[in-house]
Amino acid sequence: MIWLLFLLVASHSIFKVRKTKLKTTWKCWVLEGLDTSVPRLLGEIMLQPVSFLCLCGGNTRPIKRLYNNSLRLFFNTPVLADVIFKIQDATVPAHRAVLVARCEVMAAMFNGNYLEANSILVPVYGVSKDTFLSFLEYLYTDSCCPASILQAMSLLVCAEMYQVMRLQHICELYIITQLQSMPSRELASTSLSIVSLLKKAKFHNSDCLSTWLLHFIATNYLIFSQKPEFQDLSGNLSITFKTRNIFQLCNC
Repeated sequence: MIWLLFLLVASHSIFKVRKTKLKTTWKCWVLEGLDTSVPRLLGEIMLQPVSFLCLCGGNTRPIKRLYNNSLRLFFNTPVLADVIFKIQDATVPAHRAVLVARCEVMAAMFNGNYLEANSILVPVYGVSKDTFLSFLEYLYTDSCCPASILQAMSLLVCAEMYQVMRLQHICELYIITQLQSMPSRELASTSLSIVSLLKKAKFHNSDCLSTWLLHFIATNYLIFSQKPEFQDLSGNLSITFKTRNIFQLCNC
């Protein structure tokens, strides 16, 4: 108990000293005419409350929460940014340290013998600005919140492009969950092309999603067989679906 109290008092004292020194440093930066948003952001990161459990080696969730909240402050902001992505006549600021730490493809791109390694302005092709912003948001915050199935599919394509497998699996799970919760009546009337999703999943090496979509189409054969898009499937797949449907009817 005595050691516990000692650690609490010591950690509180260190925190007060750091806080005081940081405030003094802010005043120096402001007097030198630097951007006041820099010390403000750094101050919000340094002064985030950290649970004593983290100091004692206990629950690590508060540390992860602090990490997510801290990097979120730098997402899509020019503060301390050292690289700018150009997408569809728009620019998105970013930080090489975060990108290199979170994405192996970008680590190779910025550290290897590539043009991007010595460039401030880096063009991005093949994805929209909104999709790339969602991709960067995941790198900075470790969270992903697609607004629709199509947006999740676009994000999955971007994740496959940069080889971020965890984000790809998150998008797969989102698409599967949304389709599973869709009633049969809505599935029959929706303009969403499940066959197009299947083709994209196959093309971008999303084996889990493509396998599930094949099963989903086969299970709902009576619905999808009435859609024009069903004819876009290869002949072997169509025969497989028809055979499976006949087999299920016979078993009934």
